[in-house]
Amino acid sequence: MHGAKHAGAPPCAILPSGGHRGATVAPSVADHKTRLIVSTTLELYPYMTRGCWVFDDERAGLKEEAFVSGMTEIISKVVEHYGIPRASSGFRMIFSHQPFEGSQAVIQKIAGGSEAEGNWYHGEICGEPMKGWLCPALYLYFSNAPDCIYMRAEELPAGINPIWIPKDGVQFRKFVGVPVEN
Repeated sequence: MHGAKHAGAPPCAILPSGGHRGATVAPSVADHKTRLIVSTTLELYPYMTRGCWVFDDERAGLKEEAFVSGMTEIISKVVEHYGIPRASSGFRMIFSHQPFEGSQAVIQKIAGGSEAEGNWYHGEICGEPMKGWLCPALYLYFSNAPDCIYMRAEELPAGINPIWIPKDGVQFRKFVGVPVEN
């Protein structure tokens, strides 16, 4: 990632690890179609299921939305490197399209991608070059695929259950599910 550049994507700032997290600002709802726009930072609470990181987001109507095609490996690298306790049962993932104090990783968009197809990102994650795909659910959190996404992993706060259990009759959606092994 250091000094890496791709056509159409500006270089991203490389942030030092450590430090304290800045204030978290809750996302504002941009319209009534459950598109959530990040004003500063956003928090999700991923957890592991069947060998894949997933997350639930009641506000966006997402249940077990899977991080696939390299993203599970990127997340695993970060939580292992920073020693997040009991991460597989859930952890806090803070992310933003803007640098924020205490970021631990940054991924840069690879040219191409669309709201219908998702987007590929790459970066040097804890000293290792890695690449992963973010599905179209990305557009529920950003109006456009950001050139860079900054991330921090932290222990799951007390009292937070990362698993959303929809009430009877509540509809949820899933862009990408956990891969099924044959």
